[in-house]
Amino acid sequence: MPQGRKKENASKAAARPVTWNGRKYRVNALAAQGLKQLETAFDQYQSTRARSAVYGYLTAVYEFAVGFKTAVGCRRVAKQMAKQKGYVVREDQDRFSLLIRATSTVNEKTRWKWTICLLCAVPLEVDPLELEGFIRELGGINQCVAQCLGSSVADEAA
Repeated sequence: MPQGRKKENASKAAARPVTWNGRKYRVNALAAQGLKQLETAFDQYQSTRARSAVYGYLTAVYEFAVGFKTAVGCRRVAKQMAKQKGYVVREDQDRFSLLIRATSTVNEKTRWKWTICLLCAVPLEVDPLELEGFIRELGGINQCVAQCLGSSVADEAA
């Protein structure tokens, strides 16, 4: 595809609204709103030493992501969030990884673990309010990752 046409298609896609929690939003506007919301959740997690504090942040990320009508819509907004932060976006990054990267300061290994846990919850339609219980029931984040990697969902994400 010629470079000019690729840019033209990208600008058309950016102009299309996304549906989040039943309402249509411009990608840029929702990215800015989501960035602020998820960064605040991460700051709250960082401000405490409580081991369970991470679940508040993960729940916020998961709730934001599952609020989209489509995973593609979430990915578009997450890509915009990462771009607003000045990050290079790889085509193979999924929506959770992008959201976590754009709104936190954790290292790649931690981001990967959190992403796997969230990806495993999606096909099971885990309610955001039950995400902490879901992960804890599997034995915590590390055990959740280990169990999810044995499933086809995690295999697709790895």
